[in-house]
Amino acid sequence: MKSVGEVMAIGRTFKESLFKALRSLEAVKPFRPENMTREQIVRALSEPNENRLHMIVHALDLGWSVDELASITHVDPWFLDQVSQFAELQTELRGKPVSTIDEPSLRLAKEFGFSDRRLSYLTGNTEKEVRERRPAPANLNHTRPTSIQRMKKKMRVMCRT
Repeated sequence: MKSVGEVMAIGRTFKESLFKALRSLEAVKPFRPENMTREQIVRALSEPNENRLHMIVHALDLGWSVDELASITHVDPWFLDQVSQFAELQTELRGKPVSTIDEPSLRLAKEFGFSDRRLSYLTGNTEKEVRERRPAPANLNHTRPTSIQRMKKKMRVMCRT
């Protein structure tokens, strides 16, 4: 019997958090399902397992619909749609040299949780080339005050007066 671990990731969107969490798993090698028949994919999707999400992305890459996957996996279509958006962007980026990808697309990829390693795999470039081409981190990540931070700031102002 396999033990089940858990991961935690924080992001601004569900997609970003989900794919950051996947990256934090201790996978020995990336899961790349190749040369599987439709029946094998259906069997792999119908039973929960550690590679199910990867199989969902693979099925989406093969052109399966969200509704079809929802009926096989019994996963809520909203979640499958979020994964579908990730898969569509992945398909759009696959095989394009990173130098030809515009900045909004790279920004979107980073917002979706694509790692530099994933982008280098998809584009055929090195991680260094992807890192040099992507938008500056200062433009991607900036903090926003939470309501608690705002309250503390208001309290300091009120205490001074």
